[in-house]
Amino acid sequence: MKSIDQKVKENLFFKATGTYERIGCEQEQRVEQANPESIGKYACNNGRIAFVDENRDYWVSFDTEETRKVVEDAGYGTSVYVPHSNGTDSKFIMDRLSQNMFKRFAQAILQESAKNSQ
Repeated sequence: MKSIDQKVKENLFFKATGTYERIGCEQEQRVEQANPESIGKYACNNGRIAFVDENRDYWVSFDTEETRKVVEDAGYGTSVYVPHSNGTDSKFIMDRLSQNMFKRFAQAILQESAKNSQ
């Protein structure tokens, strides 16, 4: 297993460790760090993909060809828990990924603006 680039992680996934996921109708549960045995593993569930990095953090995204390729190319094995993959957490995931996308877009616009003002 090789490490997945931090920029790739932050742009295609969101760090789920430390977030709260809905368990059942009224309960929420904190996503804690994974067990050491989970390092370098990934899994897919209900259209979500998650992997555990070398810091034992869970990273989650939508299960697409692109996100699956990232973890498979890094040599990650299968069989790990997938946070935010059951219940009504789709909005949470969309919000997190949309925030990441907007941040990248804003940075690109500001960089372009700075170039043009020189």
